[in-house]
Amino acid sequence: MKKQKLKEGPPEFYRLDDDMTLADRWMIDHPNIIENDDDTWYQLKLGHPIDGSQPVRILITRDGRPLDYTETSLANPVVSSRTAKLLNVAAPGEVQFLDVRIDRRHRGYKALNILDHIDCLDKKLSVLFPPNKDGRQAVMEVAINSKKVGSRRIFRVATWPVCVIVRPIIKEHFEREGITGAVFRALRSS
Repeated sequence: MKKQKLKEGPPEFYRLDDDMTLADRWMIDHPNIIENDDDTWYQLKLGHPIDGSQPVRILITRDGRPLDYTETSLANPVVSSRTAKLLNVAAPGEVQFLDVRIDRRHRGYKALNILDHIDCLDKKLSVLFPPNKDGRQAVMEVAINSKKVGSRRIFRVATWPVCVIVRPIIKEHFEREGITGAVFRALRSS
């Protein structure tokens, strides 16, 4: 079997995460489309279009400064309207935006449904935990096989849809526009 080679130079991909180091930030709970529906957070991780006719409801679990990029308690991305506009321009057609009401106080926020789930985990370069009994693979450190990604700019790894992966252009847009709440972790790729 041919050994994958680590790409040199600047990172091709970043993991987009919620900046939990911000002391005065808000914290938000998992999303629900219908009251008492605990399945919405899971639907947002599958990458299938979701009926957006009803707003997603989210509760604040800790008051604080609203951020442009936040992840819910179950790691579903929620963005301000200006972040949604930025993503719509930088990665058209790759994200579905669902209207969100946060504690009936904050409007204009959107839940991100990342539509592209790509089978691009480089298992040789990634740091993996032993598979679960059901065969699912837990990943400690993600590495991306860049040949499988194509031109996509924002996506999830199909076999491990926990994290959001972005190209440098998304990171640059966020930084240039001063998007709050986002932190980027460089990933290895082959």
